[in-house]
Amino acid sequence: RPGWRKILERGMMRRPFLGVREALAGLEEESGRTIGPPARRDRLVRQWNEASAATRLYEDALPALLELRGRFRLGVLSNTQSFDLDFIGSRGLLPILDVLCLSCHEGRLKPDPALFASAARQMGLPPAAILMVGDSLEDDVGGAIAAGMRAVHLARGGPACGPAGATASIGSLTGLSFLLSRESSGPA
Repeated sequence: RPGWRKILERGMMRRPFLGVREALAGLEEESGRTIGPPARRDRLVRQWNEASAATRLYEDALPALLELRGRFRLGVLSNTQSFDLDFIGSRGLLPILDVLCLSCHEGRLKPDPALFASAARQMGLPPAAILMVGDSLEDDVGGAIAAGMRAVHLARGGPACGPAGATASIGSLTGLSFLLSRESSGPA
């Protein structure tokens, strides 16, 4: 039904849960609907666990971050649940990140500017010194701009126009290093 993604985020991603079963109760509370009989709940838990086990990074993510590491402070700002986050450590991300700012720990969801402000505080940088790169025009780009940050739209599906104030639009994270090197070398 329309708006299901936002309902899911509000129900499962604004506070810590011990696991998916507990988070389903939060989803029921947020949606005002019950999931139904135990068999349906068990099926949802199984599907969640299968999807979580299949979580992969995009192929360009780790190489792009490694290329930027040392030149820039790096962080992840994400609307996410508090459980099944093993892939962040198991894919080699934690050692290269300076900040991990998650909605489930902050009690806020993107595009709330206060969540972006928290990430800026954790990075020890003023918002204007931060470049947010994200695939959601509303949540990532719009939220960053509203918080006083610069933003790049990651349009993996092809070209897209970001909202007014967006720095650029790129199709892959491999383009980020080039974009940043052009930006730091002055006007072209």
